[in-house]
Amino acid sequence: MSPRHQLEMLYSDMLNTEVNGVKLIREVEGTANADKKEFIFKNTIDGFNSYMSRNALPMDREEMLENIKMLEKMSKENISVDIFKSFLEGYIKVFDVLCEKAKNCYADQDKLHEYEIKSSPFARKASKAFSTSQALTGYGAAMGIMKDKRIIEDFGSLEKIVKDIEDNCIDDKEGEWFMEFLKRMDMIKVKAKKIGNAQRMYLEYFYRELFNEESDSYADLLFICNNSAISRIDGIDSPVQ
Repeated sequence: MSPRHQLEMLYSDMLNTEVNGVKLIREVEGTANADKKEFIFKNTIDGFNSYMSRNALPMDREEMLENIKMLEKMSKENISVDIFKSFLEGYIKVFDVLCEKAKNCYADQDKLHEYEIKSSPFARKASKAFSTSQALTGYGAAMGIMKDKRIIEDFGSLEKIVKDIEDNCIDDKEGEWFMEFLKRMDMIKVKAKKIGNAQRMYLEYFYRELFNEESDSYADLLFICNNSAISRIDGIDSPVQ
């Protein structure tokens, strides 16, 4: 049995349950509809794994097994499920505000042409983009690193952060920040050697800037997307403006 299957089994009782109105479904049951608050269970496990490892990138077999051993010990103390639920509850708050701030923006062909997005977009809607494994792993790694650095205390810190994002009256026409986000993801697709890894790293930086009160980008989605961190990502051939 693969490490991935072992980790999924550890939290298998969460399958087909709802957390803050979001239902966790198996990938084989069909494509999850994020607009109807459905997340693929595997993606949430990927994100939680990144939180525990403080790393947005996939782990090798040895690292995964070490994490599983640690989580098994936690489960015996009856606290691991609570941590996983806290992880998800925090992300759902972030997911909801990102979708709200995207203002139902849909990346149709006209918008793709306007923003010079040449390849197929990472997603057409914010709900799809931020229910992906890349989005959840970036969030997980960002939260873990920021907690270790004492930039945030715990998942409860997201209450204030989400409210500040909600209250930030950015001059954003029709979800402009989301189109700028897709443009950055398109740049990664064109330039990165390992696209999936580069996307995860970009999203980690995205959340770390968004959640850090000491950052110029704090709670400001448009500012973050217009001030790309792509040049900091390993595997990008050259800086992108």
